[in-house]
Amino acid sequence: MTSEDLKTFKRRMMGTILATDMAKHTEDVEAFKRTLQAKGINSGSNNGNLFLDKTNGKTLFESQQQALEYCMHCSDVSVPCRDFKIVKKWTYLLFEEFFYQGDEEKAKKLPVSFLCDRETTNIAKS
Repeated sequence: MTSEDLKTFKRRMMGTILATDMAKHTEDVEAFKRTLQAKGINSGSNNGNLFLDKTNGKTLFESQQQALEYCMHCSDVSVPCRDFKIVKKWTYLLFEEFFYQGDEEKAKKLPVSFLCDRETTNIAKS
């Protein structure tokens, strides 16, 4: 990869990771609705317009990034729509990720983030 390719890759990855932040869910959904309406995307027609943004002056990169972020966010919030066995597994994996973060925060003498303390977070047993 060239250094420019690496910068582009990093920007793409950071944006898609940040797109999983549920604190912005409502804002993201509303932005997506506005984008679809502004671009005349309806019931599967004009899908190609999602990547071309002549109305807001966005670059091709920005339009593509927005589409990637929408896809990542949809993937992230879709887990509860699956079979319960899969949902349960993903939920426990998520808590392990949170607890790992809490362990790292404790090791670095930082305040432990919400739901990240394996000693105090109450998880229902099944």
